[in-house]
Amino acid sequence: MSKKILVKHVGRVLMGTLAGITVASCGSTATAASSSTTTSHTLHLAFLGSISQPPDPDVYYAGQANLMIMNMYDQLVSYKLNSAKPQFVPDLATRWTISPNGLTYTFYLRKGVTFHDGTPFTSAAVAASFKRRAQVNGGPAYMVSEVASVNDSNPYVAVVHLKQPVASFLDYLASAYGPKMESPTALAKHAGNNFDQTWLASHDAGTGPYELAVAKPGQEYVLKAYPKYWGKKPYYTTVDIKVIPSITTQLLELQSGQLNGILHNIPTTAIASLKANKAVKLYELPTFESTEVYINPKTPLFSKLSVRQDFMKALNKQAIINAVFPGRAQVLNRIYPKNMLAPNQALEISGYKPSSFEAAVKAAPSSQTTITIGYQSNDPAAAQVSNVIQTQLASLGVTAKVVGYPGSTIYNWPSNDTGAPDLLVYSSWPDAASPYTWAHITFDPGGGLNFLQCSVPKATALLAKGNSSTSLSQADSYYAQAGTLYGQSGCWNMLASLNDTFAISSNITGIVHNVGSPYTLYLQYLKPIS
Repeated sequence: MSKKILVKHVGRVLMGTLAGITVASCGSTATAASSSTTTSHTLHLAFLGSISQPPDPDVYYAGQANLMIMNMYDQLVSYKLNSAKPQFVPDLATRWTISPNGLTYTFYLRKGVTFHDGTPFTSAAVAASFKRRAQVNGGPAYMVSEVASVNDSNPYVAVVHLKQPVASFLDYLASAYGPKMESPTALAKHAGNNFDQTWLASHDAGTGPYELAVAKPGQEYVLKAYPKYWGKKPYYTTVDIKVIPSITTQLLELQSGQLNGILHNIPTTAIASLKANKAVKLYELPTFESTEVYINPKTPLFSKLSVRQDFMKALNKQAIINAVFPGRAQVLNRIYPKNMLAPNQALEISGYKPSSFEAAVKAAPSSQTTITIGYQSNDPAAAQVSNVIQTQLASLGVTAKVVGYPGSTIYNWPSNDTGAPDLLVYSSWPDAASPYTWAHITFDPGGGLNFLQCSVPKATALLAKGNSSTSLSQADSYYAQAGTLYGQSGCWNMLASLNDTFAISSNITGIVHNVGSPYTLYLQYLKPIS
């Protein structure tokens, strides 16, 4: 695989769950929230701060604006909706075949689809969309880096030729960050000198149920229903997304009926009051997001493999979840996120038995038992996790200092880890459901999220073998073997599998979710309860 997959992944930054906020529920809010949605075809949502990149599908590589991209654009292939287990289903390709050597993918395209500019969707759009992604060369460009050519001679058959087999190629296409189909007419017309990036910052070129009508960065985005959409027609013809930087304000507006939903960053301290409010319904939906602890193998205390392995059993994971994510997470004892591979594969060292690590701490020089626990400074949930770990380690004889680091510092560590902490608490999700998209980025040398530069060469080799396999079962076998080796290294302690937590006005139904697309609902399915 092309190494373009590596450092570019640092652009995908999480916004942490905010802490220390409570919102009182009151009986009068139920009426207010109900009336706002039953009398209007406008849906009111919010972003928590300005989106980090424009809603250009070949540029955007973060979280909250997936809501816009996944509702403005379609893909060749998608993951089955409302399913915890990722399964490929048709989108703009109604079916596909793969050659025995894994080098040729033939996609049979849906007819009668038009782009928002009126251009018919044909195989020319597949070729143009793949080409444009490679030209922009942004974070998700690696997903087409092994595409050698696209034969578009038949308007409703796109034949994609790869340079080498890529076991995760369909996962790339189904990913929230995967290639979206873009109008070749619009791309040619608005190319400018940067492959349409200026134009697509305030417009769209998709076939999805919604068009981008207003783009005011830092203030507001408005989506309008596309009247000629090929699929289910939306009830909400306008989606108004305001930028409201205060989660407290968002929660108050949700309960008063000014907002119809909050799709991310709901603080733990607000959960009880939201559950008590009849105007709001909470949803806990499966996702690939996880919280983990990176262990620095260059730190004197953790330089020995045996000590790192003992540390894997030193943390009470359930206590951490109870303190920070009560009811919204599950203990994770495997190296891959939940719903990847079989549950009994790629297990890490697990169980709670802190006595061995405590003995190692007692045997270590006192200079080694004072450490730093780091977290990303814009992630308050990670700060909470760090504080709980600090308390747990104190009982084992370790004095820990908790320090927040800006993302710009953390994302430089894969290339220069000078000044990196001894432990790092971090939350993220993979690009797609393939184990390769998680492990290669997070654990391999040069990987954009391998912050503390631990290296497991045998695992890296197995992972590469997996992704160049022509058999998915063989690929999964290699991924599982690699995962076991990563887990035994003691360099990463997976703590918790997190849920997507949504708060939606209780009179709205049609919640449709994609396990591979965080912070996102498919808006055309939403409607008031009749």
